[in-house]
Amino acid sequence: MKNIIAASALFILLAACSCSNNDDAANDKTKRQAIADEMNQPLDKAKDVEQQILENAVEQKKQLDDL
Repeated sequence: MKNIIAASALFILLAACSCSNNDDAANDKTKRQAIADEMNQPLDKAKDVEQQILENAVEQKKQLDDL
């Protein structure tokens, strides 16, 4: 009987520990994704600005060609 109680207690502790590890791993992944998004935000903005500059250059070239 003591073995059953001890085994049950051990099983409950192991189950509780494994659940908290999964939460920590998910939380770490969320934090890493947030940091990556924050780091990529200026790069995305720069790419948008570059695209806008290229589009304006093409438009200016068309205007010059029409003259």
